[in-house]
Amino acid sequence: EDTMLYYYFKVVFGWDENKVTPRLDWLFDMIALWIQFPRIRTETLLCITSEIQGCGKSFLFQILQALLGEDLNAWYGSMAEYSEKYNMRNSGKKIKFIDDLAGAADKTDQLFSGVTGTVAKYEKKYHDAIVIPEYSQTIITGNTDAASLHVTDKDRRIVCFEVNPVLKGNKKVF
Repeated sequence: EDTMLYYYFKVVFGWDENKVTPRLDWLFDMIALWIQFPRIRTETLLCITSEIQGCGKSFLFQILQALLGEDLNAWYGSMAEYSEKYNMRNSGKKIKFIDDLAGAADKTDQLFSGVTGTVAKYEKKYHDAIVIPEYSQTIITGNTDAASLHVTDKDRRIVCFEVNPVLKGNKKVF
């Protein structure tokens, strides 16, 4: 319980360095679900936000990569990279992590359908597209609320986490 990783989770996601808060407990439960039952989809888009850059949002990808393995995680630097036509490299991933999403309000429907769909179409250049069962979890980061997605109070598909920027620049943790 006294590791730097545990401290990172408590402070950045739980907002309390002394205890595991309900919001952090929820995140731990999700990560455990992804590991123990990889074929179960939560049908939620995890949105990690903070107006402050360099406070640990993207570090979660490195942790998930260590837990699940490099082959089951995909990193996208933009929405355009995530939604490429020739997307075969996206197939078979458990975690699809889109970093620093901005100005994606018009792409919200595309993201949401990818979160709740039971199958996905993948295509490789010069090959026929294939449709296979989809089990991935999509995570996005952004520097604005809901990473500029169009979200309403009735939307069940998005879970937003505003992270605590207190560890910004802490080289011991990152």
